[in-house]
Amino acid sequence: MTTPNTSRTYIKRASLKEIQHTIRLVEKHPLVTAILHATDSMALLLNPQHQIVAANRSSFRRLGVDPNSFMLGSRPGEMLNCLGSKLGPDGCTTGPACRLCGILRAITQTHKDEKGQDTEGQFLIERDGLEQALDLSIHTMPLELDGNRYTFVALRDISDTKRRQVLERVFLHDLRNTLTSLFGWTSILKSAPSDVSQEAFENIISVTKRLNREIRYQQDLLDAESGTFEPNFSRVSADDVLKEADALLKPNPLMKSRTIHLINPPQKITLFTDLHLLVRVLLNMLTNAIEATEKNGVIEFGCQAEENSCTFFVRNPGVMKNEVALQVFKRSISTKAKQGRGLGTYSMKLFGERYLKGKVWFTSNLQEGVTFRISLPLEPDRKS
Repeated sequence: MTTPNTSRTYIKRASLKEIQHTIRLVEKHPLVTAILHATDSMALLLNPQHQIVAANRSSFRRLGVDPNSFMLGSRPGEMLNCLGSKLGPDGCTTGPACRLCGILRAITQTHKDEKGQDTEGQFLIERDGLEQALDLSIHTMPLELDGNRYTFVALRDISDTKRRQVLERVFLHDLRNTLTSLFGWTSILKSAPSDVSQEAFENIISVTKRLNREIRYQQDLLDAESGTFEPNFSRVSADDVLKEADALLKPNPLMKSRTIHLINPPQKITLFTDLHLLVRVLLNMLTNAIEATEKNGVIEFGCQAEENSCTFFVRNPGVMKNEVALQVFKRSISTKAKQGRGLGTYSMKLFGERYLKGKVWFTSNLQEGVTFRISLPLEPDRKS
């Protein structure tokens, strides 16, 4: 994956002895304890090295954090089990994506402006062994005690609010567009001659099927996030998967000026998977690819065989911007230059890994362009 140059100077952590000394100093100020416990958000007090030296542990479970496993001296990303914090040379604040972190940006701006900040942040975290999306409301405030500078941080989970906003922005927008198309074709059918009526009838069927797929997709996504989704596994061939996804993509208006180069595997591949779900993941990959491809461009779509797995891939020309690449699988982030759906890449990761038991990733470089892949076991362990 393309990543920015991260060769910068990191803030060195305070030692354990220094942390213990700071904790004793902070405990002498009852006002700090009062501030921390006055909010129903997760409240933290950070030292200049962005390490937690005081916290309102009673609020931790609201963000799914076990207060008994939390250690003073850690940083916010480590407490949240943020996946990005695991990629840096010194954990939280040092990973490639940390420069885009809402918490770190708010802390930096707080001390630059010497006043409080209110913002939001999107995170990918690990919880109960699963990768999950987390949207947070972030409030920061500068605080000085005995001549030492600290940062008060309050975090509140707004994931449900963001889900509703995405539902309104994406699904209801698509629903209105689809119904407008359906209404147009029914009007034509009502007054058109017989030869035109047949075309209108076929288009009504196509639009109705698309509407049904969108409704089903949104319901599946809600069930998947809540953990109640049940995939329907059956034995399918890779060729059938490629053909069905390609056929469902054809009604997309952008396909009139773009070409899909279908690359079938040299040998017959059969796998045990959920056909509907896999096709949905591939459609999201293909939709992103055609929207990122200029007119008359070519998108490669195919499958490669491995010993005990197979990998489906979608490749389009171009290079993804670094800021987008670092956040590509977050729920509210779009891969498009303008505001987009913010669900396609997130859902392909959610469905592809948690429910299809595969691995979803991408690469972006000048030589090959942008390639999204999903690798699936031929015989998945569905109990894990």
